Amino acid sequence: MRASGQSPSFRLRAIAGSHVVILAWDTRSGRKPNENDLLGFAIERSTLRDGAVIAKRWLRGLKRFKDKDKGLPAGTPVSSAEHPIQTFQWRRCATTSSSIVA
Repeated sequence: MRASGQSPSFRLRAIAGSHVVILAWDTRSGRKPNENDLLGFAIERSTLRDGAVIAKRWLRGLKRFKDKDKGLPAGTPVSSAEHPIQTFQWRRCATTSSSIVA
């Protein structure tokens, strides 16, 4: 499956295989965003069955912002909605032939 989308500032492409989803995004202008305006990306995962969303959740990561740390032990996964992803490598092997993870 291949899907793409765009906002006024960014464009995104997702390519899904049997077990891997590759995400790629870029600015529409082709220029690096202002560092004061962009802290990272939050990624929400939706599981679809027959075109209907059956589950949603935010991807989690390990990098955190100190001012939102709240004393969590190192290595505690946190929501990308609260701690935007700044760099990542992600592997998720949970796709099946009866559901699509987008």
